[in-house]
Amino acid sequence: MDGIPINRVLVDNGVAVNILPWGMLKKINKIEADLIRLDVLVSGFVGESTKTRGIIPVELKVGNKITNVTFFFVHTKAAYNALLGREWIHSDWVIPSSLHQSLMFWNDDNSIKMVKVDNKPFEACNNTIEAQLYNKNVGILKLTGFDYNGKPTRVEMVGE
Repeated sequence: MDGIPINRVLVDNGVAVNILPWGMLKKINKIEADLIRLDVLVSGFVGESTKTRGIIPVELKVGNKITNVTFFFVHTKAAYNALLGREWIHSDWVIPSSLHQSLMFWNDDNSIKMVKVDNKPFEACNNTIEAQLYNKNVGILKLTGFDYNGKPTRVEMVGE
């Protein structure tokens, strides 16, 4: 971001806008006066509505692709340093794959560029739920037995 390497970036196609937590302002060498003031409520980082402190355009480089991206700053602590949402995914023609831990970029000349990201994103850390959900010893789970509303009533492990 603006030439500064940033780790712990979440690409989430369920999020409408790009978000940076307040602590990132100093890390990308910006000050509060650089923000464009905007009174908007966003939700998702902490599960409740949070007032934005403003927006800021940032030059973002992922792989060889460089674009200008607008981020909403929120005053919250988060597990990620940046959240890239649908706004970035769609405007840059990105196809994220959490399964393959990669981003696929569609270039202007109709070629495709793959960018590999963290190949071990779910190692045990503060977020122990992710560590359990992505345990390599758990096989493929199959939902079986459904009630009259279509909700699964059993889970079976299939294969390894």
